[in-house]
Amino acid sequence: MRTIDAQMQRLGAAKNWDEAMEFGDQFFQKLFSMIPDRAQLEKSLSDEPEPDPDELERTLQAFEGMWGFFRKQIPELVKKEIPHSVGGRPSVLGTPQEQKHRIQQVLLLIGEKVKTIDALKRVAEREGISLSSMQRIWRRRDNLNRT
Repeated sequence: MRTIDAQMQRLGAAKNWDEAMEFGDQFFQKLFSMIPDRAQLEKSLSDEPEPDPDELERTLQAFEGMWGFFRKQIPELVKKEIPHSVGGRPSVLGTPQEQKHRIQQVLLLIGEKVKTIDALKRVAEREGISLSSMQRIWRRRDNLNRT
């Protein structure tokens, strides 16, 4: 555990995003090569002494926010077993700001005398989402404007 703490401090000292990502990539490749499977991970963890309650709490808090990062670093086969980042699965509809922007785009097209369904199709295609997702955003626009 102390090795991981030291590595996390090195990660925090990165000068820029690219340096941090390069370090993270190297770190996790090394980590996963040392622990080839779940049984080996459980064995190595059971060999370690129990941490004190404060250290355990700090470690758990650090790992809680790291799930999304772990998901990006590991093979596709294992991803399904790891939870999404804190806050759950990212919304297909996008953030409230993205949704408002999409609604504004539709309104601009409607202002140019484009039929509503055609405007929704254009914006959906431009934004890389399905027409049905764009229609859901459009139907919920009144609720979105209240926030």
